[in-house]
Amino acid sequence: MSLVSKRPGLNRSLKSVGLVSLKSKVKNDRLAILTVMIAFLGLSWTTAEASETWQSLTDQSAKLSAAKQYDRAESYLNRANEIVEKSDPNKSVETLLLLAILFEKAEWHDKEVNVCRKIVDKYAGLSGASPNQLLYYKYILGDALLRQKNYKEALTWLEPTVPAMRPHFGQNNPYLASTLTNLAKAYENNNQLSKAHILEKEADGIFQTFMDNVNRKIKSAWDPPKSDSSKTAVAMFSLNAEGKFENIKLTKPSSSPALDEICLNAVRNTGKIPITTPSFFKIDIEPIWIEFSFDYRIHNGPSIASRATWPTTEKISNGKVATYESQSNHSFENRKKELEQETSKDTDRVKALLEQKEQLSDQNLLSLFIYTEKLREINQFGKTNELTRMMQKRNDCQIADSPPNLIMRSIEPLDLARQGNVIDAENKLKSIIQSSQFEKIESSHIRNHLLKKYGDLLYKQNKVEQANALYAKIRN
Repeated sequence: MSLVSKRPGLNRSLKSVGLVSLKSKVKNDRLAILTVMIAFLGLSWTTAEASETWQSLTDQSAKLSAAKQYDRAESYLNRANEIVEKSDPNKSVETLLLLAILFEKAEWHDKEVNVCRKIVDKYAGLSGASPNQLLYYKYILGDALLRQKNYKEALTWLEPTVPAMRPHFGQNNPYLASTLTNLAKAYENNNQLSKAHILEKEADGIFQTFMDNVNRKIKSAWDPPKSDSSKTAVAMFSLNAEGKFENIKLTKPSSSPALDEICLNAVRNTGKIPITTPSFFKIDIEPIWIEFSFDYRIHNGPSIASRATWPTTEKISNGKVATYESQSNHSFENRKKELEQETSKDTDRVKALLEQKEQLSDQNLLSLFIYTEKLREINQFGKTNELTRMMQKRNDCQIADSPPNLIMRSIEPLDLARQGNVIDAENKLKSIIQSSQFEKIESSHIRNHLLKKYGDLLYKQNKVEQANALYAKIRN
């Protein structure tokens, strides 16, 4: 029996107490909700402020990097990373990637390798990390090790990642060719030359097909002026993810401002060259820069220019994807010093090959050919002439049209081509390529290189159809 039911007054009192408790509970709940809301708003404000600060720091770093103030740019990015390191791991990886780009540009390759290792470790530990994105981060670590000249470890990262990324690229994508070129360089520096040459050949074919397309697009987008003299203009521009040309500039003007503007407009009006690049491939690290030469040659007196009389020569940063900085005088001088150091180390080895009595093997001929190319790149023609004289003393090089003889004879026209003596270089190379023994040169790398050089010489003299036939032969 309940006392409450027997005593109504007490029952009302208890109800009053219950009501007070209920009101108190509601009040406390409201306070709790209000507290949570205030905390949430405070957190949102803090996150927004942090994001804004991070953006400001990274923007400032980009400006300092463009001004080559790399130390200050690095400090801004380190501060930016401290802000997001614990609160936003994905943004922290993005910041580390910006540091990798900075270190590459500044040529601080030890730091670049270290930060790439951090990127791989950090991203691999994230929940929901994309396997393809991780693949790419492993690739940039291998790429950084390559620049550091740690070729052995570079190969351990590049060898599995390049083939795995390959199916995600569209056909004839120059970024794909760049990855193949990097892997080829790793193979070459680990003395796996046959693998290197297969990849180099494929990368060259991709670049050539892509540049053929660029050539056709640009040549169909301009209307040349009348002229009574030979002129040359060189334009440079970058390619973005969608295949659109950007940062168009004239690096070598002709003597005619009107002609220069027509050349620039030809590039501007070309439109897109569609390429398929996977989204996980962060192409802003190394944009593709293309150098495109407009060569207008007048033969046998004045004439009126037409599209057919405008042969073009072009290159993609010596066959590799590169930043515009790699085209600067400073970077060129650094590359020249690197090559001089490399070639001085190789000199004794190559001379020893030529001094031996045994017949030169195909591998030795290839080493000799690669070595002379390095000398040619830094205009060391005296050294290539010295090698020619040493080869002339060898019995196997004196056998008419034998592979050693043809390679010995190719040194002079390649030197002439590098020095701009187009006509003599073409005539001498023609006799080598048309030799019945030319196809017996074992290395397809050497054969294709000589064919490409000969095709370029033909193109420069407006022998377009012959040049295109050679390029088609190389691709096949």
